[in-house]
Amino acid sequence: MNNNLKNKLSFLNDSKGSLLVEIMIAIAILGSLVASSWKLPNVASKIAGETRQETQANALANEYMEMARSRRNEGWTSMFFEDDTAGYLPTGEPDPEYIPPPAVPVVFGDKYHFYFDSITGNLFFVADEVTVDEYGDIDSEGKFTRYITIDQVHRNAASNLITENVADPIDDQTILVTATVEWKYNNKNRSIEKKMYLSNWNGF
Repeated sequence: MNNNLKNKLSFLNDSKGSLLVEIMIAIAILGSLVASSWKLPNVASKIAGETRQETQANALANEYMEMARSRRNEGWTSMFFEDDTAGYLPTGEPDPEYIPPPAVPVVFGDKYHFYFDSITGNLFFVADEVTVDEYGDIDSEGKFTRYITIDQVHRNAASNLITENVADPIDDQTILVTATVEWKYNNKNRSIEKKMYLSNWNGF
């Protein structure tokens, strides 16, 4: 066998080997693309689900902000006491024979929730967090936990600006309200907080 023929055969063998490697690489890439295409709808579904729940949580937190503002508008002192949910007849009317207990003051930093009683038509402010569905209705099987906290505010006497310095005097005409919504998605804990200051404008 002459050298030219040997060189041609060697070239053909090298070409076949290279072609086989290229085919294997192409198959691997194609397989990866196919696998990714199967995952894309699942990923998109998870993102959509997470976005939907975050939107719902935002709405629930904003609703508590509006409830707190409405309660402040009813009377400044109402922000500092829990509501007595007893003392009503089955019809929803106040029981004339009921003697209410002493008012329970709010503990700054503790968790509270708003509770709408469809029978009495009252919006109660009571202790502890509560589990709700996406519409804000109390539901032990709900996806969301919702609560509100009330904190005192310190104000710098010189600048009149609100500060976090506990050495500054307490402004008893302003409070910090924080609405928190917590939930779990894809085995991960999620939460949203909304904060606002409420003031007693009649107190200034």
